[in-house]
Amino acid sequence: LHLVSDNTSYDSNTRMLHAIGNVVISKGDDIMKGDSIKLNLESGRGEMDKATLSVPDSNLTFTGEKLIRLTESEFEISKTELTTCEVPDPSWKFGAARLKVNVLGYATGRNIVFYVKDVPVLYLPWIAFPVVREKKSGLLFPRFGYSNARGIQLGIPVYWVISPNRDILFDLDVLSKRGAGTGLDYR
Repeated sequence: LHLVSDNTSYDSNTRMLHAIGNVVISKGDDIMKGDSIKLNLESGRGEMDKATLSVPDSNLTFTGEKLIRLTESEFEISKTELTTCEVPDPSWKFGAARLKVNVLGYATGRNIVFYVKDVPVLYLPWIAFPVVREKKSGLLFPRFGYSNARGIQLGIPVYWVISPNRDILFDLDVLSKRGAGTGLDYR
Protein backbone atom coordinates (compact mmCIF):
# COMPACT_ATOMS: atom_id res chain seq x y z
CA LEU A 1 0.00 0.00 0.00
CA HIS A 2 1.42 3.37 -1.04
CA LEU A 3 -0.07 6.74 0.05
CA VAL A 4 0.73 10.23 -1.24
CA SER A 5 -1.03 13.44 -0.11
CA ASP A 6 -0.42 17.14 0.58
CA ASN A 7 -0.84 16.73 4.35
CA THR A 8 -0.93 13.54 6.44
CA SER A 9 -1.36 12.96 10.18
CA TYR A 10 -1.43 9.78 12.24
CA ASP A 11 -2.77 9.19 15.75
CA SER A 12 -0.94 6.17 17.22
CA ASN A 13 -3.48 5.83 20.07
CA THR A 14 -6.49 5.36 17.77
CA ARG A 15 -4.44 4.04 14.81
CA MET A 16 -6.23 6.58 12.58
CA LEU A 17 -4.53 8.02 9.52
CA HIS A 18 -5.92 11.27 8.13
CA ALA A 19 -4.70 12.59 4.77
CA ILE A 20 -5.87 15.80 3.08
CA GLY A 21 -5.27 17.20 -0.40
CA ASN A 22 -4.51 15.29 -3.61
CA VAL A 23 -4.70 11.91 -1.88
CA VAL A 24 -3.51 8.96 -3.99
CA ILE A 25 -3.49 5.41 -2.63
CA SER A 26 -2.18 2.58 -4.75
CA LYS A 27 -2.07 -1.13 -4.14
CA GLY A 28 -0.78 -3.16 -7.04
CA ASP A 29 -2.51 -1.76 -10.12
CA ASP A 30 -5.59 -0.49 -8.22
CA ILE A 31 -5.55 3.28 -7.59
CA MET A 32 -7.81 5.43 -5.39
CA LYS A 33 -7.71 9.22 -5.63
CA GLY A 34 -9.62 11.79 -3.61
CA ASP A 35 -9.69 15.03 -1.65
CA SER A 36 -9.24 13.45 1.81
CA ILE A 37 -9.24 10.11 3.59
CA LYS A 38 -9.70 8.84 7.13
CA LEU A 39 -8.31 5.31 7.48
CA ASN A 40 -8.29 3.03 10.52
CA LEU A 41 -5.05 1.08 10.12
CA GLU A 42 -6.19 -1.60 12.57
CA SER A 43 -9.51 -2.52 10.91
CA GLY A 44 -8.71 -1.31 7.38
CA ARG A 45 -11.99 0.63 7.20
CA GLY A 46 -11.67 4.04 5.58
CA GLU A 47 -13.67 6.89 4.07
CA MET A 48 -12.51 8.98 1.12
CA ASP A 49 -14.25 12.15 -0.09
CA LYS A 50 -14.66 13.02 -3.80
CA ALA A 51 -13.13 9.69 -4.72
CA THR A 52 -12.10 7.87 -7.88
CA LEU A 53 -11.32 4.14 -7.83
CA SER A 54 -9.59 2.67 -10.90
CA VAL A 55 -9.50 -1.12 -11.33
CA PRO A 56 -7.25 -1.73 -14.37
CA ASP A 57 -7.86 -5.52 -14.38
CA SER A 58 -11.44 -4.84 -15.46
CA ASN A 59 -10.83 -1.43 -17.09
CA LEU A 60 -13.45 0.05 -14.71
CA THR A 61 -13.43 3.47 -13.09
CA PHE A 62 -15.77 4.38 -10.22
CA THR A 63 -16.26 7.99 -9.09
CA GLY A 64 -18.31 9.19 -6.15
CA GLU A 65 -18.91 11.75 -3.44
CA LYS A 66 -17.83 9.29 -0.75
CA LEU A 67 -16.01 5.97 -1.04
CA ILE A 68 -16.09 3.75 2.04
CA ARG A 69 -13.61 0.89 2.24
CA LEU A 70 -15.35 -1.87 4.18
CA THR A 71 -12.73 -4.61 3.70
CA GLU A 72 -9.68 -5.11 1.51
CA SER A 73 -11.85 -5.98 -1.50
CA GLU A 74 -15.25 -4.41 -0.66
CA PHE A 75 -16.26 -0.79 -1.10
CA GLU A 76 -19.44 1.24 -0.94
CA ILE A 77 -19.66 4.37 -3.08
CA SER A 78 -22.32 7.08 -2.81
CA LYS A 79 -23.49 9.43 -5.59
CA THR A 80 -21.46 7.36 -7.97
CA GLU A 81 -20.78 6.72 -11.63
CA LEU A 82 -19.04 3.77 -13.24
CA THR A 83 -17.61 3.43 -16.74
CA THR A 84 -14.95 1.66 -18.78
CA CYS A 85 -14.36 4.85 -20.80
CA GLU A 86 -11.76 7.52 -20.17
CA VAL A 87 -12.74 9.93 -17.38
CA PRO A 88 -13.56 12.80 -16.78
CA ASP A 89 -15.72 12.84 -19.98
CA PRO A 90 -16.85 9.24 -20.67
CA SER A 91 -18.90 8.28 -23.75
CA TRP A 92 -21.20 6.22 -21.52
CA LYS A 93 -21.68 5.62 -17.80
CA PHE A 94 -24.00 4.16 -15.20
CA GLY A 95 -25.10 6.49 -12.41
CA ALA A 96 -26.41 5.43 -9.00
CA ALA A 97 -27.12 6.90 -5.59
CA ARG A 98 -25.08 4.04 -4.10
CA LEU A 99 -23.06 1.07 -5.35
CA LYS A 100 -21.55 -1.85 -3.49
CA VAL A 101 -18.32 -2.98 -5.13
CA ASN A 102 -16.40 -6.18 -4.56
CA VAL A 103 -13.22 -5.89 -6.65
CA LEU A 104 -13.03 -9.71 -6.70
CA GLY A 105 -16.57 -10.09 -8.07
CA TYR A 106 -19.39 -7.67 -8.87
CA ALA A 107 -20.57 -4.10 -8.45
CA THR A 108 -24.25 -4.05 -7.48
CA GLY A 109 -26.71 -1.22 -7.14
CA ARG A 110 -30.35 -0.20 -7.27
CA ASN A 111 -32.10 2.58 -9.21
CA ILE A 112 -29.44 2.78 -11.90
CA VAL A 113 -29.55 5.26 -14.78
CA PHE A 114 -27.58 4.57 -17.97
CA TYR A 115 -26.21 7.69 -19.71
CA VAL A 116 -24.82 8.22 -23.20
CA LYS A 117 -22.57 11.24 -22.67
CA ASP A 118 -24.67 13.10 -20.07
CA VAL A 119 -28.08 12.17 -21.52
CA PRO A 120 -30.09 9.60 -19.49
CA VAL A 121 -31.38 6.85 -21.83
CA LEU A 122 -32.33 3.87 -19.63
CA TYR A 123 -33.48 3.21 -16.08
CA LEU A 124 -32.66 -0.13 -14.43
CA PRO A 125 -34.14 -1.02 -11.02
CA TRP A 126 -31.11 -3.23 -10.21
CA ILE A 127 -27.79 -4.19 -11.78
CA ALA A 128 -24.85 -6.50 -11.13
CA PHE A 129 -21.79 -5.57 -13.16
CA PRO A 130 -18.70 -7.85 -13.20
CA VAL A 131 -15.58 -6.12 -11.91
CA VAL A 132 -12.99 -8.83 -12.69
CA ARG A 133 -11.75 -9.92 -16.13
CA GLU A 134 -12.24 -13.65 -15.64
CA LYS A 135 -15.50 -15.04 -16.98
CA LYS A 136 -18.42 -14.33 -14.64
CA SER A 137 -22.11 -14.97 -15.02
CA GLY A 138 -24.40 -11.95 -15.20
CA LEU A 139 -26.18 -9.34 -17.28
CA LEU A 140 -24.22 -7.99 -20.22
CA PHE A 141 -24.47 -4.49 -21.65
CA PRO A 142 -27.87 -3.98 -23.36
CA ARG A 143 -28.07 -3.26 -27.10
CA PHE A 144 -30.22 -0.47 -28.51
CA GLY A 145 -31.31 0.27 -32.07
CA TYR A 146 -34.02 1.39 -34.43
CA SER A 147 -35.14 0.33 -37.89
CA ASN A 148 -38.24 1.07 -40.00
CA ALA A 149 -39.19 -2.62 -40.17
CA ARG A 150 -38.62 -3.55 -36.50
CA GLY A 151 -39.10 -0.23 -34.72
CA ILE A 152 -37.27 0.45 -31.47
CA GLN A 153 -35.02 -2.47 -30.55
CA LEU A 154 -33.73 -3.49 -27.12
CA GLY A 155 -31.54 -6.56 -26.64
CA ILE A 156 -30.86 -7.79 -23.11
CA PRO A 157 -28.14 -10.49 -22.99
CA VAL A 158 -27.56 -12.69 -19.92
CA TYR A 159 -24.30 -14.65 -19.72
CA TRP A 160 -23.98 -17.86 -17.69
CA VAL A 161 -20.63 -19.55 -17.06
CA ILE A 162 -21.37 -23.26 -16.64
CA SER A 163 -17.73 -24.35 -16.33
CA PRO A 164 -14.32 -23.05 -17.47
CA ASN A 165 -14.91 -24.45 -20.97
CA ARG A 166 -18.72 -24.06 -21.32
CA ASP A 167 -21.04 -21.06 -21.28
CA ILE A 168 -24.48 -19.97 -22.47
CA LEU A 169 -25.67 -16.60 -23.71
CA PHE A 170 -29.43 -16.05 -23.31
CA ASP A 171 -30.81 -13.14 -25.30
CA LEU A 172 -34.14 -11.32 -24.91
CA ASP A 173 -34.94 -9.07 -27.88
CA VAL A 174 -37.80 -6.59 -27.63
CA LEU A 175 -38.94 -5.00 -30.90
CA SER A 176 -41.66 -2.35 -30.76
CA LYS A 177 -43.17 -3.39 -34.14
CA ARG A 178 -42.65 -7.17 -33.92
CA GLY A 179 -42.86 -8.10 -30.24
CA ALA A 180 -40.39 -10.09 -28.15
CA GLY A 181 -38.05 -12.90 -29.11
CA THR A 182 -35.37 -14.97 -27.45
CA GLY A 183 -32.05 -16.45 -28.46
CA LEU A 184 -29.60 -18.97 -27.06
CA ASP A 185 -25.91 -19.46 -27.81
CA TYR A 186 -24.23 -22.45 -26.17
CA ARG A 187 -20.44 -22.83 -26.38
